[in-house]
Amino acid sequence: MQDRKRRKIEREFGVPIAGEILDPQQWTQTALKKLPLDGNLDIQELFGRSAPLVVDVGCGNGRFILGSSVWRESCDHLGGAKIC
Repeated sequence: MQDRKRRKIEREFGVPIAGEILDPQQWTQTALKKLPLDGNLDIQELFGRSAPLVVDVGCGNGRFILGSSVWRESCDHLGGAKIC
């Protein structure tokens, strides 16, 4: 029998979440740390394309936006945990 690494599936309250838990070195580094001082946020520049935008305000643990991004690859996703 081939020796295979056991996959770690993310679960919350017993519900599986799409994807697999990766080592932190493999996480994407795409967080917007602060808004521009002047003017509006340029969404097309931020994502590098023009696409429909899904916004999750107060995204908590991020489960909605993760699931949405898996099934809506043609959309850009923006989540904000703290608005002030």
